[in-house]
Amino acid sequence: MLFCDLIEAILLHGLKEKLSTTVSNVFHHKSRPKNLFCLDFWPIIKILSHNEQSKHLKRLTQITTDVGRCRAWIRLSLNECLLRSYLDSLICDSSCLNSFYRSSAYLRDSQHTDMMKNLLSELDPYIFRLNADNIAFNIWSSRTLEYLGVMISNEDSFMVATALDAIHLISDNKTDVSNYFINDINNN
Repeated sequence: MLFCDLIEAILLHGLKEKLSTTVSNVFHHKSRPKNLFCLDFWPIIKILSHNEQSKHLKRLTQITTDVGRCRAWIRLSLNECLLRSYLDSLICDSSCLNSFYRSSAYLRDSQHTDMMKNLLSELDPYIFRLNADNIAFNIWSSRTLEYLGVMISNEDSFMVATALDAIHLISDNKTDVSNYFINDINNN
């Protein structure tokens, strides 16, 4: 479902990599399967979710990874009409946002989150019956990764790095790069 892929990408955007994942990637790079993007937001879900939903996630027989639990959680949250509530809780918890997300993350931008909340409120009248127990959920969908700007090489056994947020490359004292492009176009 395209909508679920988009929510996954929003929750992954700007997520800080866990130290254990960083160390693991350095030492186990060659043993990592092809086309595997390992970042997930499972620790955040454990903080946000009700106990009953956590138990439901553990009973899913086809879900065996934290990525799978993340993807199943989105679908269960939609089925139970709780997704907007969970995301509101996350957005309001600045301590949690600061701990898990970089300053350039989608969820840390109030304009983006206001727009997202308005769009999610439009889903209130709808009832979802999405399958949450699917073995395909144990890895991120290619569409979710495309939304993030992540490219996985089919030829090599390593992941091409995620696209950098441009905000990290720009400082207040640098010249606006767009002027160079405009001048270059005008000169040709």
